[in-house]
Amino acid sequence: MSDTRYLWRRRIGGWLTPAFRFYWRRTRAMTLGVRVLATDSEGRICLVRHSYIDGWHLPGGGVERDEDVSLSAEREVAEEAGLSPEPGSLTLAGVYRNPTFRGDHIVLFYLHSWVTCAAKEDGEITDRIWADPGRLPQDTSPATRRRIDEYRSAGNPARDW
Repeated sequence: MSDTRYLWRRRIGGWLTPAFRFYWRRTRAMTLGVRVLATDSEGRICLVRHSYIDGWHLPGGGVERDEDVSLSAEREVAEEAGLSPEPGSLTLAGVYRNPTFRGDHIVLFYLHSWVTCAAKEDGEITDRIWADPGRLPQDTSPATRRRIDEYRSAGNPARDW
């Protein structure tokens, strides 16, 4: 991504994005998103860093109008992480209420079998890593940490993201 686009996204988008999110959350009855907890053969977990929010997160995003939620998860993990799920390899892990945004819900999938593909390079994702679940980066988001802890302990998922 060009330096100019990056600076615009960080400076202008820095104040514009929260304003847009506020408007979007207040005018929509419900929003639906997906996240994908993808593991590799060594048990590491794929994390991404977005250009518009701090910290490391599981790949994912919003479900488009008329889009199947599992197809949305496949699309998002391919675009953000460069992972193309093998047929039947996505497993529904849970549906969570996002208490930060009224009416927002997140569907979490586990992914263990995938092939690499070209990630979308539009500037939304600035970094991708494979992290040891026992040694996550310090700035991993709290919700991402909770989902990874639930995955590792095979415990019952919480209701809230």
